[in-house]
Amino acid sequence: MATVQSNQVTVDVVAPLTVILSASPTSITGSGTVKFTATLSGGTASLSGQTVTFYRNGTQVTTQTTNSSGVATYSYSYSNVSTGIDAWTASAEGVTSNTVYIDLIARVTYTVSLEINGSTTTTDVTEGSTVTAIVTVTPNQTAQVSNIPVVLIDKTTGTTQSGTTDTNGTATFSITFSSTGVYNFVATAMVP
Repeated sequence: MATVQSNQVTVDVVAPLTVILSASPTSITGSGTVKFTATLSGGTASLSGQTVTFYRNGTQVTTQTTNSSGVATYSYSYSNVSTGIDAWTASAEGVTSNTVYIDLIARVTYTVSLEINGSTTTTDVTEGSTVTAIVTVTPNQTAQVSNIPVVLIDKTTGTTQSGTTDTNGTATFSITFSSTGVYNFVATAMVP
């Protein structure tokens, strides 16, 4: 009996395929665009021309193809975000990337309203009357409303009164009308 040897087979052991996801920027206030980069490495297949699927909070958003370096990019535009966090991942060849978190910060906007003698449009008063003007500063979400500088402006005479809002976002002024006429008022606020 004789021993017969087969041909030699060389096995090249390589690192398994990995998908690394990065993003820039990782925080959006109001609106903006985030560029995601998925980088493939390792594995036995060519890294070029691979399909990469991008997911936002577990829901597929798009697929992109890797370049010759094994990199796929995708830009996502956010608009008027609510405060929260988005979780993004990417996958290729059944391998899921790390999770990238995007901090979403809603832009605080304020409205300023003016009420004179209980009216927000037109009111009648008699000469010599003193009435109350209330300026209210209201944010579109939880935000600072106290100590906001406000100015009550008499557009007819050019006179102004300054004050700051209280913890409810209001500032109160007294106006005395010493002569007859039509007076137009507006209010401004220096919001954070």
